[in-house]
Amino acid sequence: MDGIMMQNGKMMMMKAGKAAGPMTSEMTMSNGTKVTMDGAIIMSDGIKDQMKDGEMMMMDGKIMEGGKATGMAKQ
Repeated sequence: MDGIMMQNGKMMMMKAGKAAGPMTSEMTMSNGTKVTMDGAIIMSDGIKDQMKDGEMMMMDGKIMEGGKATGMAKQ
């Protein structure tokens, strides 16, 4: 599982499910979602959100929380 994760208020790179160091630049996922170094999310349709501690975003732009994929819709 590769992606990025908000951990203790900092964005971390994840490789094979393990922290691989801090995020060093803004990233664009395969679905067009951009994630900034402070955890701000800008989806391809312009909707903005903020990653929360413990959330992980996979390289395809899906958010994982507690090991389960969740949608980006506000609840």
